[in-house]
Amino acid sequence: MKKFYCNTKVALLLVGLSSLLMSTSMLLMGSHRHIEKTVNFFGFNSLLSYELANMLAALCFSLLAVFSILSMYFEKAKPALASLLIVVSVVPLLSLFSTGMWIESMGGFPVIGAGQGVIKYFALLSIGICLLNPNLSNHVMQWIAIFPVLVVLVWIGGMKFTLIEAQGIEDLLQTSPFMSWMYSVWDLQTASNLNWRL
Repeated sequence: MKKFYCNTKVALLLVGLSSLLMSTSMLLMGSHRHIEKTVNFFGFNSLLSYELANMLAALCFSLLAVFSILSMYFEKAKPALASLLIVVSVVPLLSLFSTGMWIESMGGFPVIGAGQGVIKYFALLSIGICLLNPNLSNHVMQWIAIFPVLVVLVWIGGMKFTLIEAQGIEDLLQTSPFMSWMYSVWDLQTASNLNWRL
């Protein structure tokens, strides 16, 4: 029990610091295209501007930082933190279903840059779930934490079989002393497909 308590304090400190950094960067950077896509996905663009949505997101991350630090010392703050973590993670995760996050020319394959958001927000979601229900078995907690990484690895692996990714690694393969020969034997897509397997 003591070990879990120490790990929880470290996790809360890391969530607090990263949330503070996220909030600060959002305030300094201003409205971002992911904020715009999220607002558009939920149909809130007629209710609030992108700048206001960015300020609300920064406020949520600031609150996450505050509740994370409070939760290190006050047990009663943990349910509020857990609920806020779940909300802050589910909103952008749901927006991944917007058409702006998918490559339509490939039949709706997800944009690879969205993978960072998947890992980040699933990690926050898993922390929220574990804080809300600390009696989950270690096995369940591990799978909750591993799931987003597995999704993104399968996603990246799947991208290797698309034309966009094959074109994206063409220069890299052509300049490789070990793999440049592949283009003299196979076409662009086959070389990319085989490169994934090597």
